[in-house]
Amino acid sequence: MANKRDAVAMALLQLDAFATHQKGSTWSRGIWMNQFRGELIDSMQKKMKYNPQDRYVAYVAVEDRGKEGEVMLGTVEASRMEKQDVLQQLAEHVEAQSYVYTSSMAVVEEFRRLGVATQLLKAVEETAAQWNEPLICLHVEEVNEAAIGLYESCGYKVVVQQRRWVDYLSSRPKNLLMYKHLERI
Repeated sequence: MANKRDAVAMALLQLDAFATHQKGSTWSRGIWMNQFRGELIDSMQKKMKYNPQDRYVAYVAVEDRGKEGEVMLGTVEASRMEKQDVLQQLAEHVEAQSYVYTSSMAVVEEFRRLGVATQLLKAVEETAAQWNEPLICLHVEEVNEAAIGLYESCGYKVVVQQRRWVDYLSSRPKNLLMYKHLERI
C-alpha cells in the first residue's frame, strides 16, 4: 500500500504514462506538462491525506535494489464509488449499489508485460474483498489494446457502449467501461 511519501513519485509516474500522447509543439507540450505535473501532485497528496481508507487506497509496486533503495515500478488507485451513470450502464450485466473503481494504473515502460500490472490488479481485488464489494470497474481507452488484453486476461469484461453524437466531435479516443464481478468475497 502506498503512503503519503509516495504521492509525488506516483503522480510523476502517472504523468509519464498518460501524457506521452499529448499533441502540440514541444513548447506547448512543455507548458502543459509543467501545469499538469503540479495539478497531479497536488491531487494525489489531497487524495492520500483526506480520503478514509475504507473509501480510497493507492498501491505501488516496488523493486528493492539494495544500496540504491527501492524503485517504483507501477501504481494503481482504488475507490469505493456509487456513481449512478456507471451503475446504469452495468445494470443489464450485474446488480449493484456500489463498486470499487480502479484508476490511474501506470507501470514504468521498461517493466511492462512482466506481471506488475497483474499484481496491482490483484491488490485491488483484495481491497474490494475487504470492503465487501464484489464489483470492480475501470475505464480504458478503446485504442489501448495492450491494457484491454491485460484486463480481459484478468477476467474483466467490456460493457457494450453506444457512441453518443458528441463522441464524434472529439479527437480523443473513447473510453470503454470494463467490469469484473468477484465470485467470492
